Amino acid sequence: MDLLELRMAFEVHAACLTATRRSWAQESNIWNAARQFEASVDDESSLDHLDFAFHRSISEATNNGAFIELFNLMSLQIMPQPAFSKEVNPALITPTHIENSVKEHRAIWEAISAGNAEQTLEAMRAHLSRSHPRYRGFSDDNASPLSYVPREE
Repeated sequence: MDLLELRMAFEVHAACLTATRRSWAQESNIWNAARQFEASVDDESSLDHLDFAFHRSISEATNNGAFIELFNLMSLQIMPQPAFSKEVNPALITPTHIENSVKEHRAIWEAISAGNAEQTLEAMRAHLSRSHPRYRGFSDDNASPLSYVPREE
């Protein structure tokens, strides 16, 4: 949870900065990353990499060296891996979950493209907030959905 809170603070602010600072080329990179993720929803093996590329492209478009360096240093610790594995998380990684990720990515890049910092902030916050219940273990059996430890009977 500590890392998720750090990720919320970091990535929400990064997205907000990106809305007002990105170049046309950086905006194109964000759009391309989102479209590649969307085009690959049936290829589970590529989704983690493409999700990472989407979030990295936003960090790079802050045009703030400290944000870029922090993302490069911390990204593997603050981004869950594997995040899109049906094998690891069959109850969570459903077609609906992946479809929601596509919609959320689209909302983020559309807000960035519109240059609307407040809308971008809200779109990224909504996207990352969906992770909170996953980390807290919201399943009916009280076992963490990201835990590899089976529930004792």
